Amino acid sequence: MPKNVIAAITAFIFSYSLFAQNALTLHGEVVDKHNNPVFGATIQSNVTGESVLAGKNGFIIKLSQFPDTLIISAVGYQVQKRIIYGSESEVKITLDEFTNELNEVTINTGYQKIPKERSTGSFYLIDSTVFNQRVGPNVLDRLDGITSSLLVDNRKNSVIKYQMRGLSTLTANAATPLIILDNFPYSGDINNINPNDVESISILKDAAATSIWGARAGNGVIVITTKRAHDKQAMQISFNSNLTIKPRPDLFSAYQMNSSDYIDLEEFLFAKGFFNSDFSNVRRPIISPVVEILQQEKLGQITAEQAKEQINAFRGIDMRSDMEKYLYRPSYNQQYSLGIAGASDFVNYRFSIGLDKGMANLAGNDNNRITIRSDNVVHLTKRWDFNPGLILTKTHSTQNSPGGFGSFTQSIAGITPYTRLVNNDGTPAVLDLYYRGVFTDTAGNGQLLDWKFRPLDELKNNNNFTDQSDVVLNLTSSYKLTNWLTAKAAYQYENDWTDNYQIHNLKSFFARDLVNEFTEIIDGTPIYHLPKGGVLVHNGGKMESQSGRFQLNIDKTWNTKNQLSVIIGSELRDMLTTSDSRRDYGYDETTLATQMPDYTTQFQTYDNVRGKTFILNATNSSKFTNRFVSLYSNGSYTYNNRYIISGSFRKDASNFFGVKTNQKWVPLWSVGGAWRISNEDFYRIDWLPELKFRMTYGFSGNLDPNASALTTISYLPASRNNPIHIPAATVSQPANPDLRWERVKQLNFGADFSMLNNYISGSIEYYTKKSIDLMNVSDLDPITGFNSVRKNSATLGGHGVDITLNTLNLNRKVKWKSTILLSYTSFKVLKTNYANASSFRISDGTSIFAVDGYNPYLVASYKFAGLDPATGDPLGYVDGEISKDYYAIFQNPLEQNVISGQALPPIFGSVRNSIQFKGFTLAANITYRLNYYFRKPSISYYSLIYNGSVGYEFEKRWQKPGDEKFTSVPSFIYPMNSNRTSFYNFSDINVDPADNIKLNDVY
Repeated sequence: MPKNVIAAITAFIFSYSLFAQNALTLHGEVVDKHNNPVFGATIQSNVTGESVLAGKNGFIIKLSQFPDTLIISAVGYQVQKRIIYGSESEVKITLDEFTNELNEVTINTGYQKIPKERSTGSFYLIDSTVFNQRVGPNVLDRLDGITSSLLVDNRKNSVIKYQMRGLSTLTANAATPLIILDNFPYSGDINNINPNDVESISILKDAAATSIWGARAGNGVIVITTKRAHDKQAMQISFNSNLTIKPRPDLFSAYQMNSSDYIDLEEFLFAKGFFNSDFSNVRRPIISPVVEILQQEKLGQITAEQAKEQINAFRGIDMRSDMEKYLYRPSYNQQYSLGIAGASDFVNYRFSIGLDKGMANLAGNDNNRITIRSDNVVHLTKRWDFNPGLILTKTHSTQNSPGGFGSFTQSIAGITPYTRLVNNDGTPAVLDLYYRGVFTDTAGNGQLLDWKFRPLDELKNNNNFTDQSDVVLNLTSSYKLTNWLTAKAAYQYENDWTDNYQIHNLKSFFARDLVNEFTEIIDGTPIYHLPKGGVLVHNGGKMESQSGRFQLNIDKTWNTKNQLSVIIGSELRDMLTTSDSRRDYGYDETTLATQMPDYTTQFQTYDNVRGKTFILNATNSSKFTNRFVSLYSNGSYTYNNRYIISGSFRKDASNFFGVKTNQKWVPLWSVGGAWRISNEDFYRIDWLPELKFRMTYGFSGNLDPNASALTTISYLPASRNNPIHIPAATVSQPANPDLRWERVKQLNFGADFSMLNNYISGSIEYYTKKSIDLMNVSDLDPITGFNSVRKNSATLGGHGVDITLNTLNLNRKVKWKSTILLSYTSFKVLKTNYANASSFRISDGTSIFAVDGYNPYLVASYKFAGLDPATGDPLGYVDGEISKDYYAIFQNPLEQNVISGQALPPIFGSVRNSIQFKGFTLAANITYRLNYYFRKPSISYYSLIYNGSVGYEFEKRWQKPGDEKFTSVPSFIYPMNSNRTSFYNFSDINVDPADNIKLNDVY
């Protein structure tokens, strides 16, 4: 054990009687079960409270009253007690190791490492054992269900995926926790970090834990510490490999209107004249095969019997069969990791290389990643260390799938459920994607390129890929000025660049369609206004950042009772982000040549299929420079291993704020205290030998990355400014001279405990949280030219509870351990400054819903009153009365609608169990999410016909009087009433509880 580590002290107070004796000088030694000395163990007299530390030669302590009880503790060992009656002169004390590793926790804040027993803040540590019980290429996704307070939003359309203790901002792209990688903020793609290089992850939750990171820590902080070699470690070679396989998805488990019902609907609409305008439309809209057959029958080109026979042939076809066979496959992800680590008197070294190879369910989509990492600690002198580190990541992914289930338009006017992907002879089938088949069959009389879409050919012709590279260089030098004062200088350079290429050769439908649209045939000769050739689309981005830090660390202990730990430092950070995109026409993959079209002229598209339009000039570029300057200090003082006070102060400035100096700088601070009551002389609870109370209060901050105090404008090329045909500019965002930092204040109460010889341990925390000066839409005087602007105008408030319970259920040859996590969080919008917020009446909880007094992820719906028995129309309420006046129903205020709850679980957690036997471990993690809701998919007749809906619930619709007793699905009517459909879709009948308990993983 390190000599300078003061262990956690747990005091048992026994009833005893005291009587005076002569003073005794007691000599002793503290050893482990292997008879090795335990340096740094604390030996404390229960009578006098005096304590000493065990050194190389043991310990000497003076006792004056007998009997006395010595309390012996050390980090990593169970507390031992020895009664001294006054007749002994020497003792030998053997300590047993802890049975539960979670009590020997050291938290890494990114600036310093703090033993948990000396902390006042709220932390949670995930060690490599727990972290590696899940597999997968993404670091943060592995955290789902294994840490308290952190909610991973796995909904398909979620914007904010990770939330710690609820929402702290109303700005979606500023709501993610701050990621720290090896002591510096990580700005690159989190997918670049190889999970096999991770040693531990510290979750910083309250103000005392996060405020050291200042204005970027309002959403919580996730500190990732990578693996390093330890002093005097013999060379070790490690290899890790895992394979994850997922089956081909079952598309038939996803609802789709069956082909026969779909055809019946087409026949019904055809009889009503729904398609009449499509047949005469000069834009040649796509028309399905069944409707074409019905038209041929109507025109007398085929008989009714022939039409029926041809149509019935489609009724047994389901497009999902071809999709499963030709577009989908089982997915897999392979991970390989090789590491070499060791140490000598001069250097500690670690080198690792990782290879990830993934194949997605959609054929044509793959992902490969290679990571190389080097970390060394060079001992230049006994006091001076130099730590260079380097991480290189290279990722190559392909996106060549033409699309899967739901990617193609499936509607009355689009690709239908009975569409085939292959012909009977196995050749790729033709699909009409944008235009009517009879038009594309003969368009141009051979002068145009093939205008047919064949998905399986696209799979072969597509050449879409993304290359991403990331370089992270860390240089750290530390010098121990005295045995209690260390100076540290650190520098980080990060460069992350991404290039996405979509190479559409002339055989691809994308290129053929564009060339044809801009082709004009004059006297039988095609004139190509858009160069005849491929289309090259490039989207690139680059992020380059540099950070520098100088810090003084003070760690001093005196008189065995006083311990002071302080850091003081300053930090600079500069981040340059650029992006560019372009589209090149006439691209030749052999010569790499391109041709410039005329972007400023409106061309008549072929046969007026798109009217007159410009050729798209997709050239865009952006550049952002963000700079931060910070001054910070953090400290804690511990007295007699019983009383702890802590505090931090940080001042941040940024170039985001360009007007007032006092708004550029933001002071953020925290204070905290802890009382290890179990170390007090009066404490006599034998079954609860370790008990610690703590409290913190303070501020952290946040920043909208798109905010600016100055007016911002966007430039538009001539082809995007139709009326005047010259380049132009628009004001994207008006000036905001009052722009300032968002601030999050948090009050946290906590209790840490251990009982029954450490067989049960854990913590309970309660917190309140208030976010002020949040960026949100705010009303603006229309004379400025804007009705609203985003400014610091909103407030969020909330509270919550975090409970962690660790148990050792069985401790024999077979060991059974459990960890129970429970988190509860409740928050709501307290204030906005936006009058139109009152017009928000319904919500799915898929995006932030900023209305005073409500949770931002509210699920609110119209109140459903059943179906009209005569017509099957959905019924609602207006002023408490049943009504079919849907427009009036839409005007009901939010308070009159149905508030189901929120779309994210306020209660969540997990129960993790592990069983160990002779080096073999079996672990299982059960997660639960409670008291939240979701809006289930429901039929929209309007979308079914016009927008490609797949027709949920169509067979359950009301069709005759009496059906209202068995179904809540409205009848189908024509012509459409979009308000009728919207009311049903957003009524409370379609909201269900989303509560779930599931076995998340087994290891």
